[in-house]
Amino acid sequence: MLEGLQLFSPPKAVTSALLAEDPVEASLIGEASKAAVLGGVFGAGSAWVFGAWIDSSRSVVRQQMAAKAAQFSGIGAAYVTASIGLAKLRQQNDFWNIGFGGAVSGLVIGLSRNSLQGALAHACLLGVSTTLLAWGLEAQDVRSAVPRAERSQILGKNFFQWAKPDPFAQRIEEIKARDASAAE
Repeated sequence: MLEGLQLFSPPKAVTSALLAEDPVEASLIGEASKAAVLGGVFGAGSAWVFGAWIDSSRSVVRQQMAAKAAQFSGIGAAYVTASIGLAKLRQQNDFWNIGFGGAVSGLVIGLSRNSLQGALAHACLLGVSTTLLAWGLEAQDVRSAVPRAERSQILGKNFFQWAKPDPFAQRIEEIKARDASAAE
């Protein structure tokens, strides 16, 4: 029943090209640079869309694109560096690594606004929320119950195309058995 959750996961080709599958074995510098680039692209793109939406001048949009690209690059790199660094330090991949990465990225968000109080608040909020989210997803993770060989066959398939049990199969078998016994 939980296999439908995999509809929202990125395709395996995208995942293997962008993200390391096991953070304990991942290259810290490589993953942090990927996250920084992705964060920069997202930050610049969101500033460009917002600037077009409110009809700002091009120079203001460029300044906002640069500022948001730098901010989101820092957030992404801090998150990945903290979570992979803790995974390497502890030699295990679990929800605590994700929570620690969330806390560090919250700290970066608060410090980018020049507020120590905001930095601590963001660190607590993102640390707790990402820990709880990762813990909940890990508790319901279908992939951990499926062997790796079978997992590659499941990923990419549409949940609604899978064979579903016939709700009337048991009743049909009862009728057939009754008819067979009546015929004898």
